[in-house]
Amino acid sequence: GYTGCTSGNYARKHNPWVNFTNVSSGTNLTFHEFPADYSRLPTVSFVVPNLCNDMHDCSVATGDTWLKNNLDDYVQWGMTHNSLFVLTFDEGSGSDSTNHITTIFVGPMVLPGDYGTRIDHYTVLRTLEELYGLAPTGNAASASTILDIWQFSRIPVVPPGRSRRPVVVPFPLATGSEEETTASETTLPTPTPTPTDLP
Repeated sequence: GYTGCTSGNYARKHNPWVNFTNVSSGTNLTFHEFPADYSRLPTVSFVVPNLCNDMHDCSVATGDTWLKNNLDDYVQWGMTHNSLFVLTFDEGSGSDSTNHITTIFVGPMVLPGDYGTRIDHYTVLRTLEELYGLAPTGNAASASTILDIWQFSRIPVVPPGRSRRPVVVPFPLATGSEEETTASETTLPTPTPTPTDLP
């Protein structure tokens, strides 16, 4: 993957995987590598738009159009293939002193609604770790798991050995060289949630 600081609308500072020595540079892919066959996605994928498409340097309408044109097909596929889509941002608009950010979970296992629960990046990370039965890392260890959004009374964890389904987490970050947007991929050793298999 690309390791430079900037290239066009790409900013390395929004792509943490480039700095992790234990993550293969081969997982830092441009968005052009995002498969049309979504079943080929690894267990967890991060889609990281560039500074224009993440609404940092361009309008909300530009970001919305990019999201619809590039990830709506995946979202629709995910609703019929038990896959979770998480949309979140790294920071607010700057006009809000509390730095509120939008975070949206979409999938057949999610109970649609507008929730007043306070969440942050650590609660999102803790929730993803819980979904995969992983030990919490760093500051996520003291964060709460997001519990009230699921169709079930508990977080939908799947026992080892069940089929894997991808989780795509688009962040307003950028990877790759001059490509418009990229996908960073991480394959986890445990399966993703399959709530339809739960009692």
